[in-house]
Amino acid sequence: MGVCGMDIIEKLESRKEWLVWSVAIFITLSAICAVLTLHRWSNESHRIVGLLSSIEAQANRLNALEWEAVARKDLIAELRRSQQFARHQMDRTFAAINKLVESNDLLELRIIYREYLRVIDEEFRLLEVARFAEARRHDEGQVAPNYDALIASIAQAQVRYGAGSRWTIFMVDIGTSLVLIVAAISIGFLFSRFEQIQRVKQVQLAEQNALRASEERFRSLVQNTSDIIAILAPLPPTIQFVSDSIRRILGHRPSELIGSDFGKLVHPSDAAALQRFLANCVYSAASTYMLEVRIRRANGDWCLVEMFGDNRVKHPAIRGIVINFHDVTERKQVEEFLEQRHIELESPDRKLH
Repeated sequence: MGVCGMDIIEKLESRKEWLVWSVAIFITLSAICAVLTLHRWSNESHRIVGLLSSIEAQANRLNALEWEAVARKDLIAELRRSQQFARHQMDRTFAAINKLVESNDLLELRIIYREYLRVIDEEFRLLEVARFAEARRHDEGQVAPNYDALIASIAQAQVRYGAGSRWTIFMVDIGTSLVLIVAAISIGFLFSRFEQIQRVKQVQLAEQNALRASEERFRSLVQNTSDIIAILAPLPPTIQFVSDSIRRILGHRPSELIGSDFGKLVHPSDAAALQRFLANCVYSAASTYMLEVRIRRANGDWCLVEMFGDNRVKHPAIRGIVINFHDVTERKQVEEFLEQRHIELESPDRKLH
């Protein structure tokens, strides 16, 4: 695999890693938002119940101040300040309730509340001008019925929102658990896939390193050997691969020979022998064949080579005929010289010196 291919794989793996982390962060943030939303709903219902209790307590406080003023037959400054403070707190508390509930909700409570404020303010006005008898009659005829109606309406609202708060809290607990479980499972699945991707990547890198080391060892052996190794397509004998040792032995550049016809390197007189040799290699895959032919060097000279051929067409990594050959010119010259010398020595009419 080339450097460009490795860079592309690394970029894709980097994008996968970035995508896994992005999805994990998105799931985590979504889970946090969901939990916070559920808790906000729960807190709103619980807060409404608390505000209603505060309205009830402030109404009781106003009722007690009114009775104390009637009993004293005097609205002293301390009672007046307490009444104004309680009245102000009721307005603030009810305004807080209005922000939490819709306009159509608690409509009956709003009406009763406004009526109660009107009659209680009127009673304190009568007490302030010392009209105590009239204030007492106003309390019995107006304030007390509206106070009772207000307390009853508050109690009903508390029951309703209290039940809603408990149900919301229950749903919050269930929802929070489900959200956290789903988030944990999703993140676990993502990181499991990420770990699988990393393991596959490590295996691929190990295989690539082993292949690269094997290729380097093979190249080193091929370059330093005295033989030339070539891989030919079956027929015609097109050169698919040739070792760098051909440059040192025959002077040819490997890049110039790739894709060319191997037969063009062979002496024309040996072409027929080469064809028979290749045909035997093609049709007899289980055997190794040997041939001596003359091959042209880069400088135009001819050298005699001894070649061996093996059919490796079905091998997925080769898919061709492997030719292994080496220069035997000098060896043949020595053999011919020795043979000629032997003939001369064995000749009966040789001269004696």
